[in-house]
Amino acid sequence: MEVVLADGEIIRTGQFAIENAAAAHLSKSSFGPSIENLFLQSNLGIVTKLGLWMTPQPQAFMSCSMEVDCAADLENMVDTLSELRRHDILQNEPIVRNIIAWSSSLGPRKEYFQGVGPMPSEVVDGIQKRLGIGHWMCKFAFYGPKKLIEERYANTQALVAQRAPRARLSGRLFEGCNGTAVDAASIPPAQGGGGMVGVPDLWTLGVKEYISSGTVGGIGGHSDFSPILPANGKVVADWYLLAKSMTEAAGFDAYVGGVLRARSFTMIHMFVYDKTDTTQRLKVEKLFRDLVHAAKKQGIGKYRSHINHMGMCYKLHDRHGDADNPNIDIVADMYSFNNHAHRRFVEGLKV
Repeated sequence: MEVVLADGEIIRTGQFAIENAAAAHLSKSSFGPSIENLFLQSNLGIVTKLGLWMTPQPQAFMSCSMEVDCAADLENMVDTLSELRRHDILQNEPIVRNIIAWSSSLGPRKEYFQGVGPMPSEVVDGIQKRLGIGHWMCKFAFYGPKKLIEERYANTQALVAQRAPRARLSGRLFEGCNGTAVDAASIPPAQGGGGMVGVPDLWTLGVKEYISSGTVGGIGGHSDFSPILPANGKVVADWYLLAKSMTEAAGFDAYVGGVLRARSFTMIHMFVYDKTDTTQRLKVEKLFRDLVHAAKKQGIGKYRSHINHMGMCYKLHDRHGDADNPNIDIVADMYSFNNHAHRRFVEGLKV
């Protein structure tokens, strides 16, 4: 990277820091500390140049889906897929979403339920049957030579059959024509294209009108709470049930998705609401703070946050000392070891 720091200094990282560097963007190793991560999802500097590694266009591509019909099977899904990822059988990070998250991109909530508050379980079950998909669905993919893809898929089938026997696993293979590489843009998003092959799409934007669509003067909005959990099925399922009960008690559907990695799971609780409704806005804010409180008690942190929760007064009932300090970042405050040494270090980098 080339970065402008807070004091105006321009630096380059890694091999790029060498004048006329032959391997400027070809090696992640460098002399001394590697500092690139300081500038990922941060405001510690302005990145003006960046080297990115492109994935070679593969000979074949397989879009895969794993579904479970029962909400309780989330535990088996997480344990199975994280094990496959740890063994490097899965090549990308699976995207996991529940039925409410998937259906939100297909149409407004009023098509399924016109009442107030969270949708009853029988309505959610009806949506699942209507769309013909699982209560939880996971998408992932394989890339490369066809034979290697087939072997990876066979290994995946074997472990799914062993660890999650009620799950449905499917794969759709795409190959290039006459020995050429796969054309990513030719794969329809509905058949596994789009983001999985690096082609941007707007499929998930339907969520912004999920609640307000059809409401005169309504404006769709969303907020979220995104904890980082261990990739342990029981831990993930227990947290989900707790957060689900809190979300529904606040009057919102338990819209949940996330990214499953080899050893962790970033779960995203999405709160979809009408921004013109003051009551909904206040409920979203209270729910966010309640989830911060619940996560902090369990040693769970949040990986990102809306700017509204940076420098916002932290008034949870178990907080002492800084309760009236308007400069407290309630997410950074979760990382509290050694009198918030992490936050003090980061703040020092900005001076």
